Amino acid sequence: MFRLFAFLLLIIGFIAMLEPMMTNIANRAFQGSEWLISNTINIFHPFVWAGLTMLIVTMVLSHNRLSEFEKPTWPKVSNLVRILSTSIYPIFWLSGFVVLATTGLAIAGYVLAFGIHPHPTFGGLSAHTLFWKAIDAYWAATSSTHAAQAVGLILGIFCSLAITVFLIPSVVRHGLGPKTQSLLDALKKSPQFDPNQFINTAKGLFVGVDINRLPIYVPWRKVNETHMQIMGSTGAGKGVSLSLMGKQFIKMKKTVIVFDPKGDSHAKSILLEEAKASGREFVYLNLNKPSPQVNPFAKTNPDEFADLLIAAFELRARGSDSDYHKGKEEDCTYILADQGINSLPTIIEKAHADPVVREEENFLRKLRKLERSKVFMTNEGPDLEEKIQAGAVIYVECSAGSEAVTMAQKLLLLRIMQIIKERENKHRSVAVVLDEFKYMLSPAALMALGLMRSSNCHCLLAFQALGDLADNPTLNEESAKSAVLTNTAIKFIFRIPEVGYADELSRMTVQEKRFDEITGKQPNELTNQGTGSWREVYEPTIPANVLTNLPMPTDYTDGKTVSCGVLFIGAEAKAFSTSPVPHKNSKPNISQATPHVVAVEKAEDLI
Repeated sequence: MFRLFAFLLLIIGFIAMLEPMMTNIANRAFQGSEWLISNTINIFHPFVWAGLTMLIVTMVLSHNRLSEFEKPTWPKVSNLVRILSTSIYPIFWLSGFVVLATTGLAIAGYVLAFGIHPHPTFGGLSAHTLFWKAIDAYWAATSSTHAAQAVGLILGIFCSLAITVFLIPSVVRHGLGPKTQSLLDALKKSPQFDPNQFINTAKGLFVGVDINRLPIYVPWRKVNETHMQIMGSTGAGKGVSLSLMGKQFIKMKKTVIVFDPKGDSHAKSILLEEAKASGREFVYLNLNKPSPQVNPFAKTNPDEFADLLIAAFELRARGSDSDYHKGKEEDCTYILADQGINSLPTIIEKAHADPVVREEENFLRKLRKLERSKVFMTNEGPDLEEKIQAGAVIYVECSAGSEAVTMAQKLLLLRIMQIIKERENKHRSVAVVLDEFKYMLSPAALMALGLMRSSNCHCLLAFQALGDLADNPTLNEESAKSAVLTNTAIKFIFRIPEVGYADELSRMTVQEKRFDEITGKQPNELTNQGTGSWREVYEPTIPANVLTNLPMPTDYTDGKTVSCGVLFIGAEAKAFSTSPVPHKNSKPNISQATPHVVAVEKAEDLI
């Protein structure tokens, strides 16, 4: 397409230069038909000048792009394009000045002409009559050679601007390809913007703008059919993207559940304000605050109850010497489950009373840690099943360090997954946002991840590196990686430290055909340049070293807050940038429930 465009401009330019000669030859060859020839040329005249103007202005405006045009499918064309854009570049500047000056004079002349001799009024005429009046006016204007040139120049300038701004950027990558440095430079020039101006749920999930400042939307059908992976180093922009997407999930009337181990005040404020604007309930649980807030054991059956304690206490066998003791602790969970327990205070009371359970000191010690957090020490609190069905926003602030809180957040996440999977009415879609996913990992949660899609639920899994998935001793590293990577067809990758994974992602993208010039060391005597040939190669759309060198928000020294990443949907990859969603620093109230005082007192006697 680009080759054809270049050739057409050259042909039109030659026609324009030869036009006077062609007119004289035609007049002499067809004597007696001057009227036909004259009017035919009058129609053709402005378009010839428009083509010549397009050639000049386009070459001037696109000089930098065309001068680097080195690897097209037809290598010989590159030499011609480079000559046009470099060797006679001063001529193009001079021609461009003449074009602009002539156009200015023509416009000034028309303004003066219309001011002195105004056209008769067209008031009261029909649209059909006005159309033919316009044709007559154009015919009269182009009957003059100078007027035709002016019309052509104006038309050519507008066409060349359109070609330079829209056409060339859209096709130039087929000749140049996205070089690593040029792509990184383009991302570093990304401006800060208000994402609200691009959010349009009718078009899809807005994730950011590309290097041409055009918005990127992911169709909701793709969003709803898979989980999503968000990966990047600390401070790369994962939280900014999670907040932006969470805001749009609320707009789409999804149930939104967020686990935030970092205590992101910006994300909390953004989602709270959107929930209020959308008339949705915002349930805020802070597992770091030692106060009764929620009862995750409510409405559980014996199997669900046992799975919750097994996940929280990491009691699954790992093929080690500790499996024997873990097996005995697991037996304790089933003993308690068979007693129809539906709250943590009751668990502690029953454990205190059962002689078999009391013998397992490690199990009681873990119960004690869970009790110390106080968050689950109630028989009341918000009904999680009811809130999920009603489309509430449930925001869980947890911890990345406290062992007791880590146990609580794994238990609560698994309970939410159980409710989502077992709910009868699955019409409402559920979005679960898991920041720092490694702190929520458990075998049960990982298994549930593969089953959530059939329950109209999709998860956003955010973590820093693949190595995070190997930190949990209860999980097989390769199985964890496979489960996460297989179930996340949409990936948002910010700067990552792992070269191996960057290379793997790069090789997943569409391979583009490119041409490398092989130049000999011995220069040609006439041109003093090395002779050589062209070699066909295939390169990924996004090179691996782009992913490991993406700009960080801290790289901007001009006060901008911009996060840059690459969106992968299957084999398609797009570089994008995004900015924080503005908010008013709103703060939610923590959910409060009545504590179970008797259970707390008995818990003191457990150990």
